[in-house]
Amino acid sequence: MPITLTPRFPPPRVKSRIFSLYLINIAFRVDSISSLEKKEVGFKSIQESIDTTSPGGRLIFHVFGALAEFERSMIKDRTLAGLAAARARGRLGGRPTKFTSAKLQMAQKLLSDKGVSVPDVCQTLQISKATLYRHLTK
Repeated sequence: MPITLTPRFPPPRVKSRIFSLYLINIAFRVDSISSLEKKEVGFKSIQESIDTTSPGGRLIFHVFGALAEFERSMIKDRTLAGLAAARARGRLGGRPTKFTSAKLQMAQKLLSDKGVSVPDVCQTLQISKATLYRHLTK
């Protein structure tokens, strides 16, 4: 006997409102529906008119899931291609470094004097000890 599952709260708005397929990978969906079928529970989406108690409903469910996974992988590929193109143009992602080569030279010069301690150098250059040591070992 099929049971209709209705959410207590409306689902979050996504580009495609089909069972929030963007948020769930295909293996998880198949396992979820399979475990529901073993318990003789059917999934029926009221908004999208998907009913997994019929073969046609299961087909539509899996087709929508495959399309959503395809679109997600296309977005990933486009993002990676965009990052690679930006790197090829000489643009690097991430936070700009606070420690310049001029500061490195100044730190090395200050540390060569025996009277200047590491905390004094860090305070002068406004950097942490970890940053200083990281750049000194490069």
